[in-house]
Amino acid sequence: MEITEKKKCKEARKVLAQKELNNFRASLPMEEKYFSELFHYLEKTLQKTPCDHTLRGTTHFLTEKKASDPEKVITWLASHGGYCDCEVLYNVEEWFDYLEDTYCKAPIELNTIEKNILEKKKKINELPPEFDFPFSSVPAPWKLSQKEVQGKPEYLLQLGKGFNACIAMLKLDFPKEKLSEEGYFLSQWKAFTGIKSPKGLEQEIMEVGAYQYIIVKSKEYTPVIIFVLSKENKRGYLVVQTELTRYKNDLKEIERLLRG
Repeated sequence: MEITEKKKCKEARKVLAQKELNNFRASLPMEEKYFSELFHYLEKTLQKTPCDHTLRGTTHFLTEKKASDPEKVITWLASHGGYCDCEVLYNVEEWFDYLEDTYCKAPIELNTIEKNILEKKKKINELPPEFDFPFSSVPAPWKLSQKEVQGKPEYLLQLGKGFNACIAMLKLDFPKEKLSEEGYFLSQWKAFTGIKSPKGLEQEIMEVGAYQYIIVKSKEYTPVIIFVLSKENKRGYLVVQTELTRYKNDLKEIERLLRG
């Protein structure tokens, strides 16, 4: 009797899974085969040029394929976590695991900015004591989280949501010799963004209270990277990723945070 019941439950789960799959396929805003082609197209495109956090590549693909209702496709992608090209690959493709040909032989390589936004994080309430910032827990609207990087914990502060968010990585023991190394901070911007030969990249230094802010940006690109270093020989420092349109307001929020 018990074996029969287990068999019935297993069959019921199969029927339910098939029903969910049928409903999903019925909701698709364009032919199923085009999704597979879209994922392959974006994979190749983003390996050459980093995502600019728009649907530029997706829109180009839909135009090339003469999609009957591109706006409907865009809305559907967003409802499944695809708000930009790399999110379409990172979030939407997994919905099509039942199609063998959507498998990416060479998965897209995310840059540091994209990893900080897309990778799973666990919310926490307090920092470990070795971080000697003037706060242990963080006030709203900041959120504190933790993720694993090569088996080690990494701590993040986040202001806002999605690709428009400001994210501050909490670090320990900045190598002081790098302060006098020409081009070091500019090279870090390149490493974070994946853009190897940027135009108009510049570095600005600000002194605010007990901290020095080193801001790396370009009018040609969206990302802004800010290093927040203590002038009082404290171990903790911040590496902040934000955007050209919002970084000045983010600086004010960081100042408030560091005032404790």
